[in-house]
Amino acid sequence: MQQHPDGVRPEDLAEETGLSLQQIEAGVTWRSIDFQHRHQQFGKKDSPDAEN
Repeated sequence: MQQHPDGVRPEDLAEETGLSLQQIEAGVTWRSIDFQHRHQQFGKKDSPDAEN
């Protein structure tokens, strides 16, 4: 994420990793759901921009 602060196109990520576009999309969806769950459970302190 730090290497690509503006993001990476899913197509490029699939090509670089050897994963299918569907696998990339499933991973992104899972990560989003996981983040939402953690945010509900712990609040903003678990977000990437939170101060420790």
